[in-house]
Amino acid sequence: MEVLILYTQGRNAQFDNTDNRFLHAGITLAQWPVYVREILRVLKPNDGWAQMIELGYPYVSSDNNSLPDDAPVSKVCRLKNSER
Repeated sequence: MEVLILYTQGRNAQFDNTDNRFLHAGITLAQWPVYVREILRVLKPNDGWAQMIELGYPYVSSDNNSLPDDAPVSKVCRLKNSER
């Protein structure tokens, strides 16, 4: 978050678009409002585009069945997918 603020400091309304991906793991719930305000601040008014893509936890598998069901990544994905 600090990197975004440092990079965009003094760059009000200069960007045509922002492309934001996979931030759910790096930004806390409390940081989201600040982050979105920063994006809106640097976009050109009435013409800027903010794209945000966040994916859920995928289903993981292996093509040769070498990933065991009790592997940590398998457990996390199952747990997260069951919360939906």
